[in-house]
Amino acid sequence: MHKPRKWTRPVRAARQLGTLVAMVVSAIGCDSSGGKPDAGAADAGAAAGSGGMAGGDLGGAAGNAGAGGAADGTGGAAGAGDTVASCMQPDCSGGGLPAGVSLNGIWIAPGGTVWTVGEHGYIGRHSAGSAPDQWCFCHDFDDTLNAVWGPGDDDVFAVGRNGRLLEYGSASGWFPFSVGADVSVALHDVSGLGDDLWIVGDQGFVVQLTGPMFNRTIQRLDVDTAYSLRAVFSPGSRYAFMVGNRRIQIAYQADGGVATIFQLAGSDWFPLLSFVEDAGVSVLLGLSGNSFANLFAVGQKFPSGSAESFGFVARSDGGSWRPADVPQDLTAGQLFTDVAVGPPGLPDGAYITPDLIFDGTTWTRSTDALAGLLTTVDTRGDEMWAAGQDGVIARWNGSGWTVSRPATPLPQAP
Repeated sequence: MHKPRKWTRPVRAARQLGTLVAMVVSAIGCDSSGGKPDAGAADAGAAAGSGGMAGGDLGGAAGNAGAGGAADGTGGAAGAGDTVASCMQPDCSGGGLPAGVSLNGIWIAPGGTVWTVGEHGYIGRHSAGSAPDQWCFCHDFDDTLNAVWGPGDDDVFAVGRNGRLLEYGSASGWFPFSVGADVSVALHDVSGLGDDLWIVGDQGFVVQLTGPMFNRTIQRLDVDTAYSLRAVFSPGSRYAFMVGNRRIQIAYQADGGVATIFQLAGSDWFPLLSFVEDAGVSVLLGLSGNSFANLFAVGQKFPSGSAESFGFVARSDGGSWRPADVPQDLTAGQLFTDVAVGPPGLPDGAYITPDLIFDGTTWTRSTDALAGLLTTVDTRGDEMWAAGQDGVIARWNGSGWTVSRPATPLPQAP
């Protein structure tokens, strides 16, 4: 990848990948990247002049403006070469995703619905059983959102900058959720197990929510404010881990840290292990697993005196954490941001964004050009989805990525 800006989700050099064309974004609240007009377009209530997106290739070209649709939903025919998708996702009525907006978090719900969140507070939804390329961007809020997760299909949380915390219910839609105190720090992750979930963020912020919707117990369990907590994961009852970075000042880094893994002990968190680079920097940004004995944490290290940074992977077999033996040519210049463990086709392995693959024995790099844009990934059962730069969304086909929504970068300056 590239060196992060103050360890935030990266804005990669995607804009350098060949010819990048601004895409017309549909005003009806759905994005579709297939090459054929959607059969249900007449039911969408398309706004006049809404544009479709043609072609499935990365950074595909913009379609011509579609014909105007009547207020009752009739009409709305596609312009030549366009795709106009019906907005059939439940509880979605917002506008489309603008060009240049990147996605930071993705989550597959138990029933198959896929949620994604990103810059400017955009929330996207793809319902189970709908066309693979049909996405509705349901809402936009003032603050960038970093992660999404939920106890169930009809109970979903999203977290982001400036203490933004939202909850979704099928009967209520998205609404602000309060943890009982004024929270203004950036929130980086939300995850858990069943009705027991954790939210973590900057300045050591940790909160635990326990119980069903509208009847939750809220408990603050903050750690030292020197830590920026980036990811949390619970592999089983009574077990939870989180990764954070203790901020330090390094002369050649605007903002650095010492990567630390925390473990829950009773009702308290304690630092289990730190990965110290003498006079250098280490950070951890992603954490996941499929059992207590198979956990991955991913990030980056910048050794003292090195001319470049290296992607970093740590693993736990349930007994201890140790650095993974990833060949240096696969880590040089990389920033690993997220991990999906035991995805389809890799039952004993992992996929690490942007493009690192572990099959249980061997480490390799994905050959998909698309993979370089990915910053967030999730897997459940036989599904794996990823998202990232400029709103790109992709679905794993067992051996590689299939574009679900192409990247839509901002136009390059002349």
